[in-house]
Amino acid sequence: SFRTLSDTANTWRTASRRHLLKHAAAIWVPGVASREYLVSQDVKSEKIFEGAYCFDSKYLLSLLEAAKTRRSETRKAIGISDESFLFLTVGNMITTRRYAKMAETFITASERLSTNLLMIGSGPERPAIEAVIKLSNKKNIQLLGSVFFRDLFTFYSAADAFVHPGVEPFSTATELAAIAGLPIIATSGVGYVHDLINRGVQPLLSDIDDMDGLKSNMKTLIVNRKFAAELGEHTERIATQRNAQWAAEEFEKAVFFAARGAG
Repeated sequence: SFRTLSDTANTWRTASRRHLLKHAAAIWVPGVASREYLVSQDVKSEKIFEGAYCFDSKYLLSLLEAAKTRRSETRKAIGISDESFLFLTVGNMITTRRYAKMAETFITASERLSTNLLMIGSGPERPAIEAVIKLSNKKNIQLLGSVFFRDLFTFYSAADAFVHPGVEPFSTATELAAIAGLPIIATSGVGYVHDLINRGVQPLLSDIDDMDGLKSNMKTLIVNRKFAAELGEHTERIATQRNAQWAAEEFEKAVFFAARGAG
């Protein structure tokens, strides 16, 4: 049957993955969370190296600086005033990222407060998000479709904070937000936040099912914009340490480690 074939395929995939991990001379992973997962699978820590997903932060900062000059113009184009505190989400709208639930939480967190939520992306959960917005009859949630990578910085520069309410092994969208100097609200199930924590940043975190915690974190930034700005500045300083040079050095270490083992 189809189910039997599917179960067999999954068993083979699991066995193949374990075999590759066990016999790989070195492994290059995105970040801290990936390392911790592999260690939990009995992979030796000394053969794991980080930086597989890494941006040229210097180049991105130049794009962001240019985009910041158009901040007011960008906000006006999507119906957001300069005075409103703007939260941003970017990503494929799939169930594990819990965007519809976050939209519900934002609606209650934003009562009587000057704040907006801009959601960029598409995917199977988008109709559920649209239904939440329609039911609430609120006008402070804006939905955009997918955006070209280079154009993303227009919206990162217009935002005041970034939110990732779901689960993801790493999340390059969250790393871009950190480089852009945005304070991060996320769950502990987002891999990249562990890199920030490891480097000395404390994102505003909640458990995946703790919508009250997510709501509290959002309200904290809305009502304390000075704290939000300071947290964003600190996040940017730390995030840009994960640069292309660092990633190249980590990869070089992985190659030398593997070669030494082969020899």
